[in-house]
Amino acid sequence: MDSLVNNNTPRERHIALSHGNGGRMMRELIEGVFVAALANPGVDTGADAVPLMVPVDRELMITTDCFTVQPLEFPGGDIGSLAVHGTVNDLAVAGATPHFLTLNAFIEEGLEIDTLARVDGLRFMRDPTRGGLATVMHEVACDTSLAVQLEEAAISLNDAAQSVCELLGYDPLYLACEGRVVAVVYPSWSRATLETV
Repeated sequence: MDSLVNNNTPRERHIALSHGNGGRMMRELIEGVFVAALANPGVDTGADAVPLMVPVDRELMITTDCFTVQPLEFPGGDIGSLAVHGTVNDLAVAGATPHFLTLNAFIEEGLEIDTLARVDGLRFMRDPTRGGLATVMHEVACDTSLAVQLEEAAISLNDAAQSVCELLGYDPLYLACEGRVVAVVYPSWSRATLETV
């Protein structure tokens, strides 16, 4: 009962103490739930520490936080979205540009693994300021080796911007877009995410 189905989803239905003992079940939980949710198959989950390349001409700011909420899922969000938004907000109000997130998980014994997978629902978030939406989607495709298809009719573009782009011959999908965020979320989050924004 402690192997992975298709090397991805744990067969266990609930968190057990053995998931935290540093052994095989913990490794499989990390690979099957967390790495899968982070959409980064190249992440080194076996390292105790990893190097961080910091540009010498920039100041580095870091923050980490812990969150508790009951129930774990509530109208408009869950503990996963709370953790991401709370941590990113701490950086933003300090004048920093968020690039990376640290992840610490305190998981209660008996928690359903399906619930755990649901609340790492945010997969990817990026500011399309440089290069626009198309450039961000190109980065997603390169990082995941997946294809990305955009439905232009579903992309909001005001009439003035559309007219200027047509006049100057610009593709609006490649223009910097201030005050916007590109987010890839768990399928069950899509409706709530759109309603929130």
